[in-house]
Amino acid sequence: MTPVSFDPGDAAFPHKATSLFAALRTNCPVLRHGSDRWPFFSVFTYHDVANALSDWKTWSSEIPAIRDLVLGDAAVMIHDDPPNHEKYRCLLHSLTKGHTMREDIRRVVDAALSAHMNRDVEFVEGVAGRISLSVICQIIGIPESDAGYLRDWTNRLSAAVGCEFIETAQDALDSQQSRVTDLHEELTLYLRCLTLDAKRCLSSGLVKESLTWPVSESERLGLLKSIAFAGNHTSTILQTNAIWLLATHGPQFGRLKRHEVGAVCAAKEVLRYKSPFRGVTRIAKHCGEIRGVPYYRGDYLLAWIASANRDNMEFTDPDAFDVGRSPNRHLSYGVGLHYCVGAHLASQQLECVIEWLSLHVAAIDLLGVPEVIPDPWVDGFSKLEVRLVSG
Repeated sequence: MTPVSFDPGDAAFPHKATSLFAALRTNCPVLRHGSDRWPFFSVFTYHDVANALSDWKTWSSEIPAIRDLVLGDAAVMIHDDPPNHEKYRCLLHSLTKGHTMREDIRRVVDAALSAHMNRDVEFVEGVAGRISLSVICQIIGIPESDAGYLRDWTNRLSAAVGCEFIETAQDALDSQQSRVTDLHEELTLYLRCLTLDAKRCLSSGLVKESLTWPVSESERLGLLKSIAFAGNHTSTILQTNAIWLLATHGPQFGRLKRHEVGAVCAAKEVLRYKSPFRGVTRIAKHCGEIRGVPYYRGDYLLAWIASANRDNMEFTDPDAFDVGRSPNRHLSYGVGLHYCVGAHLASQQLECVIEWLSLHVAAIDLLGVPEVIPDPWVDGFSKLEVRLVSG
């Protein structure tokens, strides 16, 4: 095997991740790397990523570093194994049991996109962020007047994290944990006050519904926070990735405009080709091996979803962006027990954005140079200026 240098902490990693993943799938599909503090076990093929994410008994989601350095009490459910995971997940049945807001989402999308037709717009905050916020505020029961606060809080938390699994200096990790703790306490206070303020809290939504949940207040607020952050942050990245892909793949956008392909199929390809998260993390509960490479109890698994989604053993011509690709068993929402609880809601938003663009926009012009999010785990843009040209 040809050795491949692999360091997710390298500042250049977000710009070369795709080519690195291709080399690793061929030359080193399983890799031990990292440091004594962060001992990593990375897998890169579709088969290995899917198998690892399906095996919670070996690869646990209960990772102290995630709770301490990123999600705080919002790690509830997302970073819990059974039986607690199922207990929390069933409380969010309205997100997972076919609940639909498609007509409401269509109205939100139409308002956000039509307001910027034939105008220059910074898409991340000006459009995608507003769509995601409006939808998640309705789901949770947060008044629209507080949407700006939630977006600001999300951006501050995103800016505060980044040391986890990269930085080994204790003072840097302590500083991040302190910032994260303060931010989570701030949102906890906001949600607690909102719950008690009958005039501001919407009559429907998870804030009101959660008062009947058979969990502690800490668990209740943690679940609300996890949905608020993920529904805002991830959906914004996903919609922005879609606009960039359609702008840079004109013939594929043309297929949508000619109604050769539907928005549902195209949305799956956006998820496969440019997933908001390059990988997810688990921790080994015992020792074992994959492809003859040993892992040890306490090793951190890095399951590189972005690599699995480009594996030619699963996808034909995987480096081509094909809005009509079928079948398309991408792993961007995960697989098994921890399949994304908000997948249905995120997909509806993405599909409505793509549908609206195909009906109303003749061309999508990129303006300036997009700014890539400098985060090894996140694949998206912090700034993307576009012009939507009417037909």
